[in-house]
Amino acid sequence: MTIKERWASFVAKLKGARRSLTIAFNAVAGLVLYNLQAVADVLTSSQALLSPEDYRRAAWVIVGINIVLRFKTSKGLHEK
Repeated sequence: MTIKERWASFVAKLKGARRSLTIAFNAVAGLVLYNLQAVADVLTSSQALLSPEDYRRAAWVIVGINIVLRFKTSKGLHEK
């Protein structure tokens, strides 16, 4: 496979990724969880917004949604 063909394949996958619900969900979930503690620290400066158990539950919900979205997916990113 030439560099040009690999580049074309990569670009096709990126275009398909824009329409991927799994990638969109993971991006939003990651940003929310990443920034949640920072926002809580600014607002409360000492209290955590979510307990460790709540974070654990949120992680399981994210895993469950990812599994559902993966089963929903029928095409590869390059086919979208």
